[in-house]
Amino acid sequence: MPYINNVKYLNLPQQVKKNKEDIIVNAAGIAVNVADIELIKDNTQVENVVVQLQADLVITVGTGGDYSNVNDAIKFATEKYPRHDLAPNKVEISLLTGFIMTEQVFVDGVNLGWITITSADPVVGVDLTSPAIQIALPAYGSYSSVEMTGLFAGDNNAILPTIACLFDMVSSTDGVSSPFCLANGAQITILKDCGCSNAKGAGVFAIQGAKVYAMGSNLSYATGYAIACFRGAYVAFGGGNGSYSGQGGAYIDVAGILVCDSADFSHATGAGITVDQASIVSGVNVNLSYASTVGANINYGSQASLTNANISNCGDYGIRATGSCTVHAEGANCTNCGTGIQSKEGSIVNAQNAEVTGYTSLGIYALDSGFINARDMLCEKTVGVEDTGDIRVLANGFINATGVTGGQNQGGNKLTGNGMIYDQTVPDYGSEFESEIVATPLLNGWTGTLKYSKTSEGILWIRGSVISGTVAKGTVIFTMPSGYAVPYLTEFKALNASGAIVYDMFLNGASITTNEVLAAGTYQFNILVHVT
Repeated sequence: MPYINNVKYLNLPQQVKKNKEDIIVNAAGIAVNVADIELIKDNTQVENVVVQLQADLVITVGTGGDYSNVNDAIKFATEKYPRHDLAPNKVEISLLTGFIMTEQVFVDGVNLGWITITSADPVVGVDLTSPAIQIALPAYGSYSSVEMTGLFAGDNNAILPTIACLFDMVSSTDGVSSPFCLANGAQITILKDCGCSNAKGAGVFAIQGAKVYAMGSNLSYATGYAIACFRGAYVAFGGGNGSYSGQGGAYIDVAGILVCDSADFSHATGAGITVDQASIVSGVNVNLSYASTVGANINYGSQASLTNANISNCGDYGIRATGSCTVHAEGANCTNCGTGIQSKEGSIVNAQNAEVTGYTSLGIYALDSGFINARDMLCEKTVGVEDTGDIRVLANGFINATGVTGGQNQGGNKLTGNGMIYDQTVPDYGSEFESEIVATPLLNGWTGTLKYSKTSEGILWIRGSVISGTVAKGTVIFTMPSGYAVPYLTEFKALNASGAIVYDMFLNGASITTNEVLAAGTYQFNILVHVT
């Protein structure tokens, strides 16, 4: 059907009158006037006339509006189609005050991206009864068949209208798979603070190459996942609100991709985010706190970037990495979880500068060839008190504990049947150091943590950080058992909190003693000396 004089036509009747100006020629070779076509179309004498959109158009829906429902408004809008080489004129479908959405909108293989749906009310209610329109995906390979229903649904590379309003399904009688359901390359854009709260199902369901652009959108309080993204689908949800979901914050599976930097998936019933089967997530500064089970559940060859994420107060785990996946969680907050971080089955977790305190089961835990980079972490169940559950390896686990604050279930740089906890600050003096002993109590008002251990060759190693009590010369800070006593008076330098050498101290037998009047403050010890 050709375009002539900005009109697309089909089956125009031969009785349309002729005019010498602004004429077109119909399929039967009859010349017709544009104005007459509009007049005849309005009188329903001509069908299938599509006029090129010459200016922005607003269509109202609801009581007193142009149409009573959204589908009729879309049908009318698509009779005025924009042309790519003209001004980018668009259509706005405005939902009037009091409008309730009671219908499904299904788009199959058609581009409606030039239509935007807005609303007069801040929230548009939804009340669906027995939704019937489905997207059916047949089973193939190891994947089962899927049938989906949506408030807005797109299939076969369709582009749905842009959503510029917030729907709410709290009063809907029947549920759908998702208010926004897309498959097979379909796309939708949902603007900031728009979307659907209280979804009956997932907030967004994207599968098989579908794309959802929902930066800053609102998908909170879904009864299912806030976001379900499967089989190569892509969802952009940076800064979005997917909190208080009923099944889990986000589920990304089978090479799905989710961008959720600074998004909020907090207070999920289930996991804050689950990433399975070679899927990818970017979640810098994401909020996964207060998940009832796992904050970040990363599995089976998947990758997740969770730098500075809030993964605190989760029921079972903060981060659980299983099956050769990779998690970058530098600076993450994994406090007050069951287990702060677990890595197993060849997975790699970079948790440098992260914090794991207040846990109820274990702090960080590497097993079954899992690896955790815990460099410079704070990892203590109770801050200031070291526990063997702080840092633990089992079944060939490996943890880099250089610079970490926390107890260990085995000494640094010891390769055992459990694996190894590596500590770059542990010197290599032939044989291994025995398990560290925490010096308790410190004396004369001094507080903090000092640890000591020695090798079979008699190399004594004392290290830790303490806060001054009595600072007079000759004050005893702590005394070790007699088996750790040095045979001669040994002078060493104490370091202040920034690592500068400031004061002289003595190892006098089994005691550390001040050798001059000290200034009040924090001091660091790192002493190596022969005791035999």
